[in-house]
Amino acid sequence: MQNRKPHRQKAPQTGHSIFGTILFSLLAVLAVEILLLTFAAHATRLGPQLNQNAEDILAMQVDNRSRYLQSIFHDAQELTSLSDTINGLTQQLLDEGEISLSTLDSSSDAAYPLLEAAAPELISTLRIKSVTGVFLILNTHDLDKRKQDSRLPAIYLRDLDPDAAPSQRNADLTFVRAPAQLVQSLSIATDNSWSPTIRYRALGNRGFLYPPFQAAYKDGASP
Repeated sequence: MQNRKPHRQKAPQTGHSIFGTILFSLLAVLAVEILLLTFAAHATRLGPQLNQNAEDILAMQVDNRSRYLQSIFHDAQELTSLSDTINGLTQQLLDEGEISLSTLDSSSDAAYPLLEAAAPELISTLRIKSVTGVFLILNTHDLDKRKQDSRLPAIYLRDLDPDAAPSQRNADLTFVRAPAQLVQSLSIATDNSWSPTIRYRALGNRGFLYPPFQAAYKDGASP
């Protein structure tokens, strides 16, 4: 007779595996944590506070940028040294009889000695300040009595790329306004709109010449 081995009965299977049970437990814990975090954020007004912090940071950055730009503009407009130098050159030429205040603003020829002496100072200032332009306009009479469209002796220099390394022969500069003799003397190219003088347009308070000059003129140029 042969002995038969008894059949082993399989253990009853549960509805979920151990892995599934652990996963569901973790998801349940995660859901509870999310709910608690959401409630805490709502209770402490975390969202509005974060938005306010972002706005404060942005406002601070804008303020710092504004102060930086104002500093640059102020430095570019600080021309006391240039003004003092040109005043000194003017007084020297007056003492030498090279120019006259009564005729200085009448033509480029009458003003040429001063324009020629001031040109290197204007170029130097243009380089030091790293700006795109600098100008000098000569006028010695009351602008209220000057005719519209009359011509004023002037120098107007442009540098379209002030951050680039300067050329030794000023090849990167252009004259927008300057006497032809000065253009030839300095060998600086002229702009497409070049003219030997600048036209007085009598724009009143809207112009860049009338307000400061008339204020100084009527005040006797006192400091």
